[in-house]
Order: sequence, then C-alpha cells, then structure tokens
Amino acid sequence: MVETYDTLATVVLAIAMTIVSNIISWVFFYRTDSYKEAFANVEKAAANVEKLKGKAGAAKKARQQNIKRAEQTLQEKAAAMSRAGMPTNIMATVVFIATTWKVSSYFGSRAVAKLPFVPPGFITRMSHRNVAGDDMTDSSMYFLLMMISMGLRANFKKLIGIKEPKGMPNQGLAGQMAKYEEQMEQMQKKMG
Repeated sequence: MVETYDTLATVVLAIAMTIVSNIISWVFFYRTDSYKEAFANVEKAAANVEKLKGKAGAAKKARQQNIKRAEQTLQEKAAAMSRAGMPTNIMATVVFIATTWKVSSYFGSRAVAKLPFVPPGFITRMSHRNVAGDDMTDSSMYFLLMMISMGLRANFKKLIGIKEPKGMPNQGLAGQMAKYEEQMEQMQKKMG
C-alpha cells in the first residue's frame, strides 16, 4: 500500500536536493572567475572552429588540418572546463548520497509510488530496490528520487541562468539533447 504522504515527502525531498546541489554548484563553481574564464575560452575556441569551417579558398588539405587543430583545441578547453567543475560535482554528489542514505532509514522497505506498468528487468531492479513484496509496479524511494532529480536538474540550471558554452563538444544523452535544442532554436530563428 502506497501512502500519499510518502510520495509527497519523496517529491519534496527530490526537489530540495536538486535545488541544494545546484546552489552548491553555483556558489563553488559557476559564479567563480575560473569558470567565467574557462567559459570564455571554450566559446572563443568554438567560434574559431566555426570561422575556419566557413572559410573558403584555402587549400583543402591545409584547411582540414587547421580545422582539426582548432577542434582539438576546443576539446582541450572543454575538458579543462569539465575538470575545473569536478570537485564541485563530487561535493554535490556526496551531499546527495548522504541525504539519500539518511532518509532511506525513514522509508525502510515501504513503496512510495505505484508505477502504471511493470518496467523491464534492468529497470525493475532499480525501481523495486529495498521494497517488500512481489508487486513490481511498486516503486522505491531511490527510484522516484533519482527520476525526479534527473528531470529537474537541467531545468533548474536553465532557471538560474547556467548554460553550456556555445559549440562545446557534447557528450552522452544530455549532450545530444542540448545539441538538439540548439538546432531547434536555430530553426525557429530562421523561420520567424
């Protein structure tokens, strides 16, 4: 039996943890001069790559080498920016894990939400973690917390004005989604 209070408490906790982790990131990384400098370096390198790709007239082989060199510089600048943010990300992750660990003792093996379907096997292991019973539509606090936090993190960053530098090499699903959003914005500008 899923208690409404447990579901609501988990949702509020997920929102609060997302806000706290983003505030930690903003205070210790995004508002610092080192981030602003790294951000400017990545944007400058990306602009250089775009300029070289749009340039015509140079010998094809020399042009390709220049583009390749500029893209390598862009990747190095982006990697430096990611490394600079790593301690802050670790700190936010530790706070998230510690809070989850502390709160998990309150929920014990109770289900906090009911899924409208039985998830595939590998997701069931996450969604049913530490939940008593055999009903695979019962969701654990961990799963609900993780899904809400993942959904809110990017939106909260947009809300407080944190953005990726234009042209930063995108990695993973989040990077592909950011690239897709950027392409959609460009198409909207062209259309209207």
